[in-house]
Amino acid sequence: MSISTANTSAANQYRYRYVATGGETSVSGVDANGATISYLVGKEQVYYNGALLVRGQDYTATDGVTIGSLAALKAGDTLELITFSAFNLATISGATITASTITYAINAQTSSYTAVLNDGGAVVTMTSASANTFSIPTNSSVGFPMGSSITIIQAGAGQTTIQAVTSGTTTVASTGATASAPKLRAQYSTATVLKIATDTWYVFGDIL
Repeated sequence: MSISTANTSAANQYRYRYVATGGETSVSGVDANGATISYLVGKEQVYYNGALLVRGQDYTATDGVTIGSLAALKAGDTLELITFSAFNLATISGATITASTITYAINAQTSSYTAVLNDGGAVVTMTSASANTFSIPTNSSVGFPMGSSITIIQAGAGQTTIQAVTSGTTTVASTGATASAPKLRAQYSTATVLKIATDTWYVFGDIL
């Protein structure tokens, strides 16, 4: 996505504190800290001695500068006003959104094959008229990163078996009839091998 213009504006919070001299039913003007009271109507919160007041019931706030209709304050009472500045939502103009395209490297094989490091994230096609084997090497031989996956497609009529080069070192696990050596079910069947530990791979897909 390309963006030619993007504008954002964040809201600011303001806090005012007024200390009563006694008898006030409204407050406005300068607060105890020398700031002039100003608020966004409908976006204010008023606290009387720490208790939150209810707009329209305990006070009115309609003009942005005065808090009115208060019960008469006593000397020393505190009234706190919290409010926010107006803000605009982010806007995006001149944007072009393009669907992402994912491409895979294709490694075409015509006989039994042992995976190499460049096969990580790629698709290996096994195109053979006779039975063939896709073999996964030991980690010490080819150090695929953890989480690496390889997709295997049986593109030919010859059935493809997926297994470890060294079964005593590399563990292959699957739901196949032979868990450590599953077979792709038929021509054009696909399976993925996923490395989940140093020398452990899971196989899932259209397997027997």
